[in-house]
Amino acid sequence: MGGNIYAAVEKDIIYVIGGYSNGESLGAVWAYNPATDSWVQEASLIEAKRLSAVALLESTIVAAGGLSNEGVTSDNEGYSAKTNKWKELAPMTTASQGPCFGGFTGLLYVAGGLGTGGNGDPLSTLQAYSLKTNAWTTDLASMPDAATNLGSAEVKGRLYCFGGSNNGNPFQGNIFNYVQIYQP
Repeated sequence: MGGNIYAAVEKDIIYVIGGYSNGESLGAVWAYNPATDSWVQEASLIEAKRLSAVALLESTIVAAGGLSNEGVTSDNEGYSAKTNKWKELAPMTTASQGPCFGGFTGLLYVAGGLGTGGNGDPLSTLQAYSLKTNAWTTDLASMPDAATNLGSAEVKGRLYCFGGSNNGNPFQGNIFNYVQIYQP
């Protein structure tokens, strides 16, 4: 399974998506059933990646962006637990890894993260994906402070982005000790 993973829940099953191990991004998807304390390996991602924005939209688990073995990706995929299959979705408008994210109001919101630029600068962009239209919206308010490697939570229709830093290298830059909040 490795590190740099995120998970989504569908019908009380926890799906762990991608990850990182031995210098490689992983395409593995594992389903954990807390009721039986058992794991099952599911169909792999189309593109191996880690640090993706992951959320359940309707009955589809969406895994957008992240860091593939080739670099930061705008890849966007949808998984159906019913069919155990992934399908390609509209790619992100701005590629990002390690963003703040949450799925609510029928959209996957992705804020900040580290983009494709080579200088390690974080993003302040906010974009939202609609499964219904298979399209991204980008005309949303930017984050007050660009940040990457944030913690995320959604509460009552608000996206809370915790901490993070202003540098992709965790040993450099400033670490933030505050919350940035987005309310659609």
